[in-house]
Amino acid sequence: RKQATGPEQLASLIRASLKVSNENLRIEAVKAIPTLLEIPEEVPDLVTGAVNDPSSEVRAYAMDAVNELSDDTKLKVYESTIAAPDHEVRKTTITELSRIHSKQSFEVLMKGLETEDAGFREEVNFEIGALVNRTFGSYSQAKAWWDTEGSPNYDDTMIYTGDDE
Repeated sequence: RKQATGPEQLASLIRASLKVSNENLRIEAVKAIPTLLEIPEEVPDLVTGAVNDPSSEVRAYAMDAVNELSDDTKLKVYESTIAAPDHEVRKTTITELSRIHSKQSFEVLMKGLETEDAGFREEVNFEIGALVNRTFGSYSQAKAWWDTEGSPNYDDTMIYTGDDE
């Protein structure tokens, strides 16, 4: 039985454990991810691998593990999970992004409009509408609005600071 002696060894052990066939071992590995706070650059790749696991239980634990991370690390994870194959992972991603209330989280949320899944785009638009009181037909339309009107008129915590004309 291997025992990790430092954060790098633990990251390596988690990475190896996520590749085994034993679902319970993969779940335990996912649960250990938040302990890697000393090396946050390792976390997004580990979580991204776990949210693409064939087991829905491993994917759910991976998304739970994200809640333990700093907002900066969460955003790095959500940049990939917004396009995850699993609908539940994507849905959790947009819900969590809408709670962060930052320009960076809004920019990641907009990327959800790039999906082919019309139902998911509708869910993304619902969260966007709750934040900025408008919806968009496509990512390019949202990005154009954000670059010209949105970002300049919202502060870093997504509070509107523009004119109400």
